[in-house]
Amino acid sequence: MLDAEVRDPAELSGTMLAEQLIHFAGADAAGIPLGARVSTILTSRADSPQLYAATCALAQLLAHRAGTP
Repeated sequence: MLDAEVRDPAELSGTMLAEQLIHFAGADAAGIPLGARVSTILTSRADSPQLYAATCALAQLLAHRAGTP
């Protein structure tokens, strides 16, 4: 049986835009899944310490606004 991967064109466009901003404009990207009951962050071993701190700060801000501990 073949396993086919079907991707949404809008998802592909968003991914391409994010990659272009990261590589060509020096942007940073924070991985924070939305809708979880607790704050969760997604990081990579390749991320800089500054990006770790920014991701944690963004997660804390989102949790504070949502009223979660």
